Amino acid sequence: MIGDAYRALELLATHPRIDPARIVVMGFSKGGAVALYSALMRFQRLHGPAGGARFASHIAFYPPCYYSFVDELLVSDRPVRIFQGTADDLAPIELCRGYVERLRRTGPTRRSPPTPGLTTGSIVQATRPRVPIPASRMPAAASGRSVR
Repeated sequence: MIGDAYRALELLATHPRIDPARIVVMGFSKGGAVALYSALMRFQRLHGPAGGARFASHIAFYPPCYYSFVDELLVSDRPVRIFQGTADDLAPIELCRGYVERLRRTGPTRRSPPTPGLTTGSIVQATRPRVPIPASRMPAAASGRSVR
């Protein structure tokens, strides 16, 4: 999937109406891992476009930080942001905290504070498009009618 992100970067960077210096990679959950680990220099060398385009930033929402890579501390000089909640048991924050701490020991890093009580499910719920559903089509519990 990291290779796919770099192929998208390569294609977008050639579009006449897109500023290649402003292309950002962002992902949620497994896509968050792609956004986070696409910042590793080894993946930039392996998958990066021949023209030298680079992501302007890497934004990861609740990425699973349980992967370990060779040279995982050699990362892009571009901003890397991790957004994660403290109550998430699907993508535990402690693993990302450990990775960020290892990065911090190697040089300057940027981090986002964790969101108290946030879980993967609550982010998915908050980002789900709002579509009006007629009351006649809603389950009784969701419509406020009593359920017996």
